[in-house]
Amino acid sequence: MVLTNRQGVSISPDTREKVLAAARELGYRPNSSARAISTGRFGCAAIILSTKAYTSNLPMGLLDGIHDTLADNGMHLNISRLPDEKLIGPDALPKFLREQFVDGLLINYHYHIPETFLEKVREDRIPYVWINHQLDADCVYPDDFQAARYLTERFITRGHRRIAYFVYPASVHYSDADRRAGYKRAMDAGGLRSEIISYGADEISNAECMALLLGRFGAEDAPTAVVAYGPWPARALMQVALRLGRGGPDDLDVATFDDQVLEDCGRNIATAIIPQYAIGVRAVEMLRQKLEAPELLLAPQAIPYTFADGETSEITA
Repeated sequence: MVLTNRQGVSISPDTREKVLAAARELGYRPNSSARAISTGRFGCAAIILSTKAYTSNLPMGLLDGIHDTLADNGMHLNISRLPDEKLIGPDALPKFLREQFVDGLLINYHYHIPETFLEKVREDRIPYVWINHQLDADCVYPDDFQAARYLTERFITRGHRRIAYFVYPASVHYSDADRRAGYKRAMDAGGLRSEIISYGADEISNAECMALLLGRFGAEDAPTAVVAYGPWPARALMQVALRLGRGGPDDLDVATFDDQVLEDCGRNIATAIIPQYAIGVRAVEMLRQKLEAPELLLAPQAIPYTFADGETSEITA
């Protein structure tokens, strides 16, 4: 029981250490095949990534959270990049689990998801948790709505009244819609007019986008604060502020979203920090619940952001 790390069994620390010391002296190594036969489990979770560019994103913080939580529970990780045909073909996923000795899936697939993929996963009764994608159940993602609402409310608290939301290129990911909605909720609550600045990559080039921004932020009624969708929009705004001589937070306040505090032009930008590690931890916790009860539908989990001040805005709670 000590060597198999069986849960729910009370063994004193002294006895446990004696058993482990004896095992080390004898050169004992657990037989994973025998354990799989006795438990019906491989002790392995797979994280599924797409082979298409920009369809999957695996930040180090997310990977660390997944790895550490699996290790704490005596499990290990398989990382697999799969083309669409291996996700939706007949018996494709059950075959993948058998061949890769995997118990369940962490699906890290954000854009252009094959239409029948989710249906196949559920039909095959495969334990899974979807990461950074919104579903009616069995998913975990950052709480973009509340983060955008909070950033906007902080701008209002600082006295700003002309606050914009800027995204380029416009994103099809749910996070853009949620961030817009959180921004708009705060603006509506403050009795302020919303201004969405959004351009598609297929509509204009980077240079054209910069020209449009210079025109808008050079106007007399230009926004004095902006919630930027991500790093590129935030950096573009900093460049615009530099060219227009609007260098201070009283002139142009910028806040954005990223995995760490964003820096540009030698200054830190106020940042809502995406909770990658916490998402990884929660994804594994949910998957372990699904392994025990595959038919169980777990409520979607929105993980709160943390916030870091920058030299463009003070957003300390």
